[in-house]
Amino acid sequence: YNDSNTIHEYTTPGVYTLSISGLCETFVVNNVGVIKNVITKVLSWGNVGIKQLNLWGCNNLTEIVTDTYSGLTLLEESYYTFANTSISNIPNGLFYNCTNIQLFDATFSGCTSLTSLPSYLFYNCTGVTNFNNVFGTCTSLTSISSELFDNCINVEIFGYVFYGCTSLTSIPYGLFDNNINTIRFFYTFDGCTGLTSIPTDLFRYNTL
Repeated sequence: YNDSNTIHEYTTPGVYTLSISGLCETFVVNNVGVIKNVITKVLSWGNVGIKQLNLWGCNNLTEIVTDTYSGLTLLEESYYTFANTSISNIPNGLFYNCTNIQLFDATFSGCTSLTSLPSYLFYNCTGVTNFNNVFGTCTSLTSISSELFDNCINVEIFGYVFYGCTSLTSIPYGLFDNNINTIRFFYTFDGCTGLTSIPTDLFRYNTL
């Protein structure tokens, strides 16, 4: 923070690999600045103590990797983390054991290249209480896994989670079975015009 060396200008155009060492608790793009146009891939999350991560608006970002070194486990929130990027695939276990995150808000919203989601994306995120607009307007998303929210036992609210996912054709049986403390669903599948049915007892274990 406030280091004169945080800005670097390359004299020759090209593709460069950037690395971060030491402590980096915050990396926020927030859909502003030149940087949002130049990030194309994340090769490793490393382990630099990151608590706030936001790559919102990195429209040329096409590839992210799984959290091999548990570098994301200290995240305290997921606010627009990958919103409006061009990623087409989410690695399994990306948020595995991120127990400090209480809110997933618009994490992948506007990721129009996504077609499917890994089974255990949020596995053991025991601190999360609110999933809001997480996959909103992911218009190419066609399928979701029944294990997507497994072991997120303290979630209270699912709001607008799949809002505007127009290519989604089915909801898996048992999707919310592990979310026994959920008390509110609102607009969760609003605008999912491709859906033709809802599984029987979809909310059977929720506290409604």
